[in-house]
Amino acid sequence: MQLARIETSRKTAARGISDEMRPHYQRAMKKLVPLLCDAHAEWKEIVAMKRAMLNQGLQLYGIFEVEPDFLGLPDDPTSDLAGFLRECVGAGYLRSLPKEFER
Repeated sequence: MQLARIETSRKTAARGISDEMRPHYQRAMKKLVPLLCDAHAEWKEIVAMKRAMLNQGLQLYGIFEVEPDFLGLPDDPTSDLAGFLRECVGAGYLRSLPKEFER
C-alpha cells in the first residue's frame, strides 16, 4: 500500500518536472537543429571540394586532415544525421529535410 503511494507520488513529480522542462528542451532543439543543418551544408561543400580534387587526380597534401566523419556522407539518406533530421521534421523542429536526404 505504501509502495503504491510512493510510486504514484514519484510519477506525479516526474510528470510535473517533465512538463516544466519541456519548453527548455524545445527551445534548445529549435536552436540546435538549424545549426546542424548549417553544419551539414558546409560538410557537403567540403566533401564536394575533396571529390573534385580527387577526380582531377590532385594530391590532397593534408588539406583534409580533420573531418567530421561522424556527420556521415552528406548525400546518404540512411545516415544517422539524415535519420535525426527526419525525426526533427516530424517533431516540428525543422520544416523540411535537406534535399539530398529526401527519399
